[in-house]
Amino acid sequence: MKRQWLNQKRLLAIFAFLLLAISLMPGKVSSAIAFVPYQVIRAMLAPPSTMIRSIFGSDHEDLQVHIKQGGKDELEQELGQAIAYIRQLELKVKNLEAMIDRLTQTGERIDLAGLRMVDARVASFSGSEIKPILELERGSNKGLRKGQAVVHGFNLVGEVVMTTAMTANVALIDAIDSQLMVKLIPPSPGEMPRGGLETFIQYDQQQEAFEVKLGVNEDVRIGDLAHLVDERWREESHGFIVGKVVDINNDTDRPLLTKRVIIRPTIELKNLNRVTVLVPIE
Repeated sequence: MKRQWLNQKRLLAIFAFLLLAISLMPGKVSSAIAFVPYQVIRAMLAPPSTMIRSIFGSDHEDLQVHIKQGGKDELEQELGQAIAYIRQLELKVKNLEAMIDRLTQTGERIDLAGLRMVDARVASFSGSEIKPILELERGSNKGLRKGQAVVHGFNLVGEVVMTTAMTANVALIDAIDSQLMVKLIPPSPGEMPRGGLETFIQYDQQQEAFEVKLGVNEDVRIGDLAHLVDERWREESHGFIVGKVVDINNDTDRPLLTKRVIIRPTIELKNLNRVTVLVPIE
């Protein structure tokens, strides 16, 4: 199939070049004929800036370009702003593509066939540091049963341990001495492929994170994601993210042989307002 020659990016470049050419004309002439290309560029730039703000949130800088009519100097300044804006927009698009790649790679490890996703509001946090519990405003009347996995996005939250008709209790994965079998995998498919390492990790309350000791030659890096592969958990929970490698240091007991790997959940489990329960379709 032939590629379309005149796309939005090329059209924007053409009008930007036209503005540059107009800026070389005498001031009155350039001001008179710059109106049309100025309006076209403004119309083409406004929608992308709105989209980027909605995707990346209000904490990112406003990328809106404010173009004003004027003489040669003003037009040259406006052209510089437009070019800078295009470069920022391209960077944001690349970051968004990388985010989509990571989510796609994670999604490929998760099988949601035959499941009903039940959204549940968190009523309260209770229990203790030894066994932290979330109470949900959903229960057996919505199909919730003991042992079902509870998630938030692609992140594993815990499992249902008790239900009533209208409520359910969820034991969080960050209980003291909690042990999980995970597979450590690079976060981005664009990286050089590395074989995933399967290992048991154990929650350490002092670190507020999971910990595992591995051989010094194991290829594990900061940023790697820990995906659940524990056979003690229901199959539908496999593949969800337990946490991310945030620190690697030498083991003080055997520094030449082993290293300590710290894995922390990527979300604040105790502060969640809503979660999703994976309910098998009967």
